[in-house]
Amino acid sequence: MYRMIKATGQKNRFQFNKVLHDFGIKIEEELKPHLDELFETTFEKRSDDVFDVIDFTNNKNIQVEVKGRTCSSDAWEETIVTMGKIVEIEMMYEEKPELEVYIFFVFTDKTMYFKMPRERPDWKVKFTGSFGVKHLMIPVKELTEFEGVEIKSNRV
Repeated sequence: MYRMIKATGQKNRFQFNKVLHDFGIKIEEELKPHLDELFETTFEKRSDDVFDVIDFTNNKNIQVEVKGRTCSSDAWEETIVTMGKIVEIEMMYEEKPELEVYIFFVFTDKTMYFKMPRERPDWKVKFTGSFGVKHLMIPVKELTEFEGVEIKSNRV
């Protein structure tokens, strides 16, 4: 991912990166039919806001965030999500107790996910990523494999 950011010329985390955005949209579009099938529903984009915290929503109180990865699932012991996104999800849970939020990680070799618990897990928090932003370090071994789903959009 860092190579992609460097190649696009993005200078700071506040600059919109159209290349990465388009990369993410392709992954989301390829994964969406599999999400519809898994949850037995039809998901829709939650908004057209490119900075929205959640990618997909439905009428069953399920929301899904998709994180594309340019590495295999065994490249690192942990994968990351910004703390800003985690805090937003926690606030959504406070407002809507019946809500379920899932985060899907589309690695180059498999897709994995977890249901965001209401109580934040005792995972490490670290300033990391391309621009040194605070992230929740999610152990890959605690993710569930989305079996039978092969996504090819993230193979760069």
